[in-house]
Amino acid sequence: MLEEFIKDFLENRKRYFRCIVAFIFALIFVQYGFVKMVFILFVSFLGYISGAPNLMATLKKLYNDKSLD
Repeated sequence: MLEEFIKDFLENRKRYFRCIVAFIFALIFVQYGFVKMVFILFVSFLGYISGAPNLMATLKKLYNDKSLD
């Protein structure tokens, strides 16, 4: 039974992940309202982007390309 659950989970992990994300969005929306939810999601997205391992290299490349023009 556990083996079947693990196999099903691995096959459908994107579906489970999206379900959990939608549940979290719904909780934030109910708890704080639409405007605060959008702000929380925006700040979370900025945190996700700033945590990218190659962010500094990409920014430096963009800066150098712009300065050459």
